[in-house]
Amino acid sequence: MIKLNEYKHNIKNYKNYKVGLYIEDEQTYMRLEFDTELYDGKITHNVLPRIDLNTINVVDTNEDEFPYHPDFSIEFHSDLANDTFMLVTDVTPRKEMTVEDIEKELGYKIKIKE
Repeated sequence: MIKLNEYKHNIKNYKNYKVGLYIEDEQTYMRLEFDTELYDGKITHNVLPRIDLNTINVVDTNEDEFPYHPDFSIEFHSDLANDTFMLVTDVTPRKEMTVEDIEKELGYKIKIKE
């Protein structure tokens, strides 16, 4: 199990956002999907399938007085999302390595058993 704070501090970059809205029992929810690149080189695909819209705050980050180009930021308050969970799938491409490559990465010699 991944601890959320450890995961959040290991994120280098976010990309490929997909957002959807749906209604269930007269309550509106959001589904969020995105990919993350982690500092350790891994790539993950993340899905939050059910986010209560009451846990989201839209903030106007437009610093200019020019009203025709609004700039908004969305804050997700994960501490308020009691019934929300996140599915995290490691989608890091596999790479072929020789024994020498593995030893170089590990920093010591290895012996492979059949």
